[in-house]
Amino acid sequence: MKRAPLLLVLMSVLAAGCGGAVGSAPTVLPPASVPGPSSSTDATVGLPPPSSTPVASAVAAGVVPKPAEADAATSEGAAAFVRYYINVINDAIQRNDVSLLSTLSAPECGGCQNYIKSVQDLAAQHGHVDRGGIVVTNAVAPALQGGSTVVLLNFGSTEYVARSSKGDVLTRLAANAGLVAELSCERRGTTWVIKSFDAIVPPT
Repeated sequence: MKRAPLLLVLMSVLAAGCGGAVGSAPTVLPPASVPGPSSSTDATVGLPPPSSTPVASAVAAGVVPKPAEADAATSEGAAAFVRYYINVINDAIQRNDVSLLSTLSAPECGGCQNYIKSVQDLAAQHGHVDRGGIVVTNAVAPALQGGSTVVLLNFGSTEYVARSSKGDVLTRLAANAGLVAELSCERRGTTWVIKSFDAIVPPT
């Protein structure tokens, strides 16, 4: 399957920036297969059927609790970290504050850095998000390879509305579902960072 930069997917789902158009991205993506287990003794986590009623990654503004398992150096820990990372993205969207998100995103993650900039650009224009966020349906990872792994994320979004400082609607996007992405996670110190965040798109 092909992969697309994170910015295209999140901008189509969340449109964190305002102004210029961004390249179109698919609104419905195909199911993705879970990578097979490696030779490592850390077994692959199975992929259960996604819930018919996804639970949004809801967090209180400015408070993003980090579960202890999100620091574990296992495939389960990487998956838990990705769920936490999505909570941090949702918080950054709501508060126009990317300080925590920046610390969890590797400098070499181009998609992460572009998305961070889009949030900063909205804040610089004194715009704000009226509503909207990412909804996680599932996150799984294969065995670790040299302190890194790739987490398969199934997600969608709630309705997104961004407004100007005067209250005018800058962007409005319908709720979305059925999206799939891969997040490359790497151990750094006692926790993880996101090295890449790519959408899986159907072949053309």
